[in-house]
Amino acid sequence: MSAEHEGKVSTESFCTAVQNPDRTVRQRALKTFEENFIHGVGSDAESSRIFDETYLHILRCYGDRFESVRILAVSAMDTLLGKLPNNDYYFDCIVPVLAKRIGQAETIEDSEELRLQLLEQLEVLVSKYSDPDGSHGDPLLKVFDSVVDILIKTLRDPYPAAQKKSCEIVMALAAATPSLHYRAEVLVAPTKSILGHRHSANRIAAIETLGVLSLHILSNGDRVSEIIMAVSPLLMDDVPFVRRACGRVGCLMLEKLRDRYSFFHRILPLVLNCLCDETAEVREDIERGWKRAGELYYHENETELSKTALIEKLPIGYPVDRYVRPTIACRAIVQRSLRVVNLVLHEMEEWKENIRLHATKLLRQIVLHAERAFSTLFVEVNPVLAKACMDAEKSIVLEALSVCELMGILLDYETWSQHVLSTFRNILASVGQRRDELTAGLEEITVTESNDGEHQTLERTLYTVVLKVVAFSQNVEERAGVRDFGMEVLQQLDSNVDRLHQHHLSSVLCSIGHLDSENSDSSTSILLLCGIVTVCRFQETYFMVLQETLQKALKHAAPEGKVKIFSAISVAMLSWKVHIQQPKAEQITMLTSFTETLIAPHLVWSAGRSAESIRTMATACFASMAQGVDPDVYMSLLPNYLSVLSGLIDDNCISTRAYTLKSLVRLQALDFESLKLIAFPIMARLDDPSGEVRELAAVCLGRLKLVTVSSEEMSTDQQSVLERWQDILRQILSVMFLHLEHSETKLRSAIFDSLKRLYADNRPMIARLAEDVPMGCSYKKDLQSIITQASSM
Repeated sequence: MSAEHEGKVSTESFCTAVQNPDRTVRQRALKTFEENFIHGVGSDAESSRIFDETYLHILRCYGDRFESVRILAVSAMDTLLGKLPNNDYYFDCIVPVLAKRIGQAETIEDSEELRLQLLEQLEVLVSKYSDPDGSHGDPLLKVFDSVVDILIKTLRDPYPAAQKKSCEIVMALAAATPSLHYRAEVLVAPTKSILGHRHSANRIAAIETLGVLSLHILSNGDRVSEIIMAVSPLLMDDVPFVRRACGRVGCLMLEKLRDRYSFFHRILPLVLNCLCDETAEVREDIERGWKRAGELYYHENETELSKTALIEKLPIGYPVDRYVRPTIACRAIVQRSLRVVNLVLHEMEEWKENIRLHATKLLRQIVLHAERAFSTLFVEVNPVLAKACMDAEKSIVLEALSVCELMGILLDYETWSQHVLSTFRNILASVGQRRDELTAGLEEITVTESNDGEHQTLERTLYTVVLKVVAFSQNVEERAGVRDFGMEVLQQLDSNVDRLHQHHLSSVLCSIGHLDSENSDSSTSILLLCGIVTVCRFQETYFMVLQETLQKALKHAAPEGKVKIFSAISVAMLSWKVHIQQPKAEQITMLTSFTETLIAPHLVWSAGRSAESIRTMATACFASMAQGVDPDVYMSLLPNYLSVLSGLIDDNCISTRAYTLKSLVRLQALDFESLKLIAFPIMARLDDPSGEVRELAAVCLGRLKLVTVSSEEMSTDQQSVLERWQDILRQILSVMFLHLEHSETKLRSAIFDSLKRLYADNRPMIARLAEDVPMGCSYKKDLQSIITQASSM
């Protein structure tokens, strides 16, 4: 018998054995697989033959009901894979089985150790068929989706070793195929879930994996920012190696992230925090990576930086005994990314001591790198830094004093003095001078200022300070005198205060910081923004800037902050037609964009008290539009939102129902479908528990009017619509007459007025209805009375 025939007979007996009902027979066959079939195999052809003849039976054992058999089957396949040539055929056979066992939404494989073993097999396959640049056809692409689906599941595996192995496979996959960018984003969320794991090794693996994933996200900057924000809290982890992993991810992004220049201000805290870490090993490791990032930046900007290097000198008094001056490139990266200071200042005022301490340390690193470029930020930083110097925590005080010392050495005096003296004068003007002295000073500025550019700068500075004082005082009754005085000062600058807003308000809006934080209704940023909206209202010149600022604030604000913003918007909407004088077509465009962007997303129902409050105030904005916007402009906008407003008429909150009806009290004629959408919900509110809602519903019913054409031009379809509207109108009248006997005087009056309005708009129709009412009907007499009164008007 030939060797080939003997081998075939042997594999046949093996296949028969692994199908045997007796578990011990299956176990014995799998245990001896390597010894009987793999040992001594010397050619790829022989290995392929054995695989072809046995793989189906081995893979079938992956689902065996006995764990011991499943484990032996996976081990047998591992042994066989070690002998196989690189042919993606084998890959196609195995990965679907792995996906079925560990990639389903529900947990199929209940053995933790076996799930780990299957992941290890997947890792071997990824490594075996690696093709980083795609020069060999990227064999992994054929099963790429299955591999990713497995990882989405296993990254959330409750078994810590399986979680960690899944992270390692993601990183291996990134190195093995050029195709990871297709689905890198879907792996972010499950990887983020590991960041809070109690095992530091898992946290480190998750941080490293997120860093790798960020490099493969091509166009979604928000997702990259999400990764950075998720990793940042681990800079305060108790384990040094976790902190080092954060710094390494930061260095990786600085070197390899797509469009990394745009993210420098977000990435820098990951790196700079580690440069002042309490563990020397962390500091030294990240410092090496930071220098590499600087070298790359220097190479990319050599022309500019080389010129700077020739003329710059070491600042006088530089503390060389305590600090090694960062390289010119590292300093340049920080100097172009000083937007990060706003984030740092916000965290320096957090209630948690460890956050304040880390933020103050970070500020020290920023000052050390920014040097002279930090001079213009002194006024902004000084109040927060002064507060840190008085902190109850001694370590924070020491750090804050170190920052002050560095600023004293490194900041440019001339630039610093201009900003400080300007601020000092403004403070004196706003709190230390009498009204007559300030007024005289303003008049002197107006008369003697000769340089238009300087005048504009000074005017803007004064306007900014005074407007902020007025805005902060807007909702505080005790400060009404301050608010009134502030308005007088603005009128001294320009008798037409609206013109001042047109010239300077955009600049003030752009200077409001921390709007990308979760601000409450008492935060400085929200108070300032809401005060500005209430004082300045809407004008065309700064409308888009104001809209973008409000959108940013609403996106990040806490629920109570959103409520306050919508309250300010609703107040400002009341005077829309006073300040907006553009043609109606332009007004419709402006108002449509504003509503779609800011208000409409918050009208949709969602559960919870916070959501209810936000929904109520968003509806209040519509009510204000009904009063403050030109009727034709408002009616061009309203039909697009009748569907959502019809639902809000039945909202659980009384205020929401009232505001919704207020948004409908100025209705003009609508098409039949729109009328049908709102008529029945409004009728139902005549039985509302709230007297205000009942009265508003009565008023709104009188506003329902169908868009019609003359009888000569009326088509068959239009005649049908008219008849259907008559049926609804009959029901409206019936309900209104039913409630006309209500004991509330205001409700009866509102119903009576609405009945007269309905008759005035629908005389022929209601006259026909009156004729059809039986003589014995209770409201026959009332209907005839209304017709008589309306006809005599």
